[in-house]
Amino acid sequence: MAKSVFPRIVRWLGTGLLLVATSMGHAQGTLKVLNWSEYIGPEVVAKFEKATGIKVIYSILDSDDTLQAKLLSGNSGYDVVYPSSNYMAKQIKAGVYEPIDWTKIPNKQYLDPMVMGHTAKNDPGNKYGVPYVWGSEGLIVNVTKAKQAWGGELPPLSFDLLFNPENAKRLQKCGIALIDQPSEASTMLAYMGRDPNSPKMSDTEDAFKELAKIRPYVKMFSNNVILDFSTGDICISTGWSGDYNVMKRRAKAAGKDYDIRYATPKGATGLWFTLMGIPKDSNNKEAAHKWINFLLSPEIAAEINNEITYTTAVLAARPMIKPELLNDPFLFPTEAQMAEYFTFKPQETDLLRATNKLWLRYKSGR
Repeated sequence: MAKSVFPRIVRWLGTGLLLVATSMGHAQGTLKVLNWSEYIGPEVVAKFEKATGIKVIYSILDSDDTLQAKLLSGNSGYDVVYPSSNYMAKQIKAGVYEPIDWTKIPNKQYLDPMVMGHTAKNDPGNKYGVPYVWGSEGLIVNVTKAKQAWGGELPPLSFDLLFNPENAKRLQKCGIALIDQPSEASTMLAYMGRDPNSPKMSDTEDAFKELAKIRPYVKMFSNNVILDFSTGDICISTGWSGDYNVMKRRAKAAGKDYDIRYATPKGATGLWFTLMGIPKDSNNKEAAHKWINFLLSPEIAAEINNEITYTTAVLAARPMIKPELLNDPFLFPTEAQMAEYFTFKPQETDLLRATNKLWLRYKSGR
């Protein structure tokens, strides 16, 4: 009897251990990613899963402030996140990120040294952040719709078209939007001829006083107005360099013959970088490094660039980028152009908190 029972016990134990091992393997094979909307190629996740056997749970990020709150809680629930460089600088000081193990990211060799140099200003030695894409914040205009609202030819495309209350009043009929970010105060300061990264609370307050003058004419606040532009519901907005090409694509696909343009007003255009970071509370740091390395391969980086039309941080991807994008001066600006841009810098905690409160009050119309 003992002989007949023992094999059954072994088989039972073996089955149990197999189930445990399978369960552990499944947990280790899951990667949770939090990224911005329409910020990756449609086939990239599937390609990564096929190449690695790792299951990706992909979630959409709506704002840097949302991400910051998750990270500072100490329980973000994600393995890879995509902060803006000016926000990441503060988050690094708070100790919420795992240092990048660059030995696990051999595709680092393909990164653009210029981009690495810029991001190292807020992340010395590129210890915590891996550059993903970068671009500028300028002005997006549906010229076709704006001319109808204006009643004729538009003046030169500049922030005066949006931030001058008289102009905003004329254009409200075709829809005005602002990026839903407190950093719009920095853009206003640049338009006013002041330091966009001023540490003075008085400057921030002045910026909101000027923004208040156009508040009655602002239809919406959003970090994704691609659909609104391509359908003609919005005609002018602060916006990011990669979006206007997607807007043109969508409008054309919908049979809309819209002339959608992007402008980078001299001295008032902000430069930004999106990075990839691994939260300290990540449950799968190994898979996180594999994901980051995969996205830095030139072929995948080019695929992403061609789809989302934001400038990849992978220099080696450029030969595979569509010529119409590679030759776009707003996506791949010259050194002379970039010299006219300012870079969004991190704010001190007290000023950041006050700016966020002013922004919420501004959006509410109070």
